[in-house]
Amino acid sequence: MKMKPFSQDTATAAWCKRIRMRTLTSSLLLLMLIVAAARATETENHGILVMPAPGKVTIDGSFAEWDLSGGVFACRDVETQRDNYSLWMHAMHDPDNLYLLARWNDDTPLNNPGQTIADPGFQGDCLQVRMITAPGTPAERTSHWNCWRGRDQLDVLQADYGKGFNEGRLSNAKTKGAQQAFRVNPDAKGYTQEIAIPWQLLVAEGKPAPKPGEHFIMTIEPNFTVGNKGRLSVKDVFMPGVRLDREFTFTANNIWGKAVLESKGNQKPRPVRLADAREFSVRLEKGLPVVDWTGLVKEANADIRELKSIEFDMPADGYASLNILDKDGVVARQLLTAAFYAQGKHAVKWDGLTTPQWRTPGQPVPAGDYTWAAIMHRGIGLRLRGWACNAGSAPWDSSPTTNWGETWGRPSAALPKATAFSSGG
Repeated sequence: MKMKPFSQDTATAAWCKRIRMRTLTSSLLLLMLIVAAARATETENHGILVMPAPGKVTIDGSFAEWDLSGGVFACRDVETQRDNYSLWMHAMHDPDNLYLLARWNDDTPLNNPGQTIADPGFQGDCLQVRMITAPGTPAERTSHWNCWRGRDQLDVLQADYGKGFNEGRLSNAKTKGAQQAFRVNPDAKGYTQEIAIPWQLLVAEGKPAPKPGEHFIMTIEPNFTVGNKGRLSVKDVFMPGVRLDREFTFTANNIWGKAVLESKGNQKPRPVRLADAREFSVRLEKGLPVVDWTGLVKEANADIRELKSIEFDMPADGYASLNILDKDGVVARQLLTAAFYAQGKHAVKWDGLTTPQWRTPGQPVPAGDYTWAAIMHRGIGLRLRGWACNAGSAPWDSSPTTNWGETWGRPSAALPKATAFSSGG
């Protein structure tokens, strides 16, 4: 298709052009192109169950006394990182404390490069937990917890209060009764982190702890040390039906999930849910949750039914943006975004998926007729021509990068045109 101008009456007429639409038909069986090496799917669990503590809990890094049936599995890339950059998150309650247990899968356990006296823990191995008790009531209280051990072998339980981190800091929660312990796995491929937080540090002053059947709000951000000083961060435990912000999760408290205090333990484990809405069943083996990952990774090209080829002709070297539109003209896929192409004929392929959102893969579009449209430009930018109200040493100096070229005085008016800029003095 030849590109034709669509905006000749504007200053961008020489740059922006439109491709005439061509109808495309999608097959009813058009599915995602799945290539294992390129796929990276995150977990997206909706809430977490807080199980009743079956008895006295000793904070020693062991989970022998734990009910693990309510845990959630969190990972940033389940296809390739579920065995070495992931964790199981568990929670229990009793009248006095909230208990947290993180069972980390980590080939380099407890190697946070920071010193607890000066460095922020989240730059390496560190469990961040964010909670809101009594949500939506006058007694609401928000706390952000950093729980980690530094290379100085000291550990930290620190809380910042307020949704905006503006209601005070508890630098050492251990002085208020909180506890924390770590234990490296026998195979050195992970570790456990066990925490007890008194309810009085989580609820508003003078307010009671939540009771079984009630809930508070919670989200988790486990961080892993990668290499010497790199970091991989996982975000999980969310509300259903909301648009997630996995970058600024610490401020997007409307997406944090529900933590429901259960009255009975040893429940059937909930499935692991992924960001593309797939679920994988979980069973307990000797008290430990085990995921059935059958069908997670499919053979490359196994689900290809049809790829649509889109051909276009670039009138000049430049940057092209191309959208796929449904029958109502709504964008179904942003296929190209400012992609550079040389002058001439080109072709791109559409796999029948919607536009991916952040790290969430696109989904197969419904069967129907689709069109495409595109624009191109040769490059948009700014070019310095001078400074307003600056006549320089000689007002008539007409150098394009110095002064404005007025005859007898400073410029007093400016008029933009499609390809020029006029001034009056």
